[in-house]
Amino acid sequence: MTTLLVHTGQRAIVFLYHYLTLHLRIIAAPVAYRTDVDPPLQVRITSPYVGHLYNPGMKKNAIGEFQTTVIDAIWNWAEVDVATVPIQQAESYYDRTMIFKDTEPPNKRRFNKISLRKHESTVIIYDGPGRTSSDWREIRLINLLKD
Repeated sequence: MTTLLVHTGQRAIVFLYHYLTLHLRIIAAPVAYRTDVDPPLQVRITSPYVGHLYNPGMKKNAIGEFQTTVIDAIWNWAEVDVATVPIQQAESYYDRTMIFKDTEPPNKRRFNKISLRKHESTVIIYDGPGRTSSDWREIRLINLLKD
């Protein structure tokens, strides 16, 4: 009788061991796959900030959500985490017209156009495998004199 109980207990332990290892493999496989994926490519325009007034080129105060206003020229800065994702190039667009290509960080461009209206500033970056990321700002530019 005791021999039967010992064998049944061993079978239960072996069954439990096989059951857990099978299910842990099923759970661990997607987790291992996610850790092997490259970090996402992401760019963000850090200057000018959304909802601020700039005069001349310096941030003055907050004026309201989605109302970025620039008086005079402004530096447009785009940042990307190049430590995790090396980029091939960055392109700056001004009203959907490419005005600048940059291959070295920091990605910056000075906007100094004669204007009295809203403009769209866009930055698109490319990495080695061909992935892209972009960010844009709508800027109300008031500039009557070009430097």
